[in-house]
Amino acid sequence: MADVVTASAPAVPRTPLTYKDSGVDIDAGDEVVDRIKGLLKRTHGPRVMGQHGAFAGMFRLDLVVASMLFSLGTTVFLVLGAFVGLLGKLVLTFGLAIGPLAILGLLFKPTARFFDSWVSFILSAVVLSWF
Repeated sequence: MADVVTASAPAVPRTPLTYKDSGVDIDAGDEVVDRIKGLLKRTHGPRVMGQHGAFAGMFRLDLVVASMLFSLGTTVFLVLGAFVGLLGKLVLTFGLAIGPLAILGLLFKPTARFFDSWVSFILSAVVLSWF
């Protein structure tokens, strides 16, 4: 029969552990913060909420919301502009594809107006893709 290895519970220390025992010196951290407070104040403007500590870099909420809305509006505007440009190129491609039929329409007097309509269609598609 194989030997069964049993784990014993870790020994509980009799004295409570402190931050200092684990290598963290809170007093030294506070001293560093006190030393760099002057440097921190130079980087803060009127839009920053906190002086130092956990919320040192937090900006005022109204400015953050305004910048987010501006970014969203710019994105929507650019997407709509790209859509209109792509639509204009698609319409122009279709118009150029049916061009030979419109040119053939010049052969007969009753269908000559198709060519005129085709030319105006191409010109408006070019203007749409430019602007």
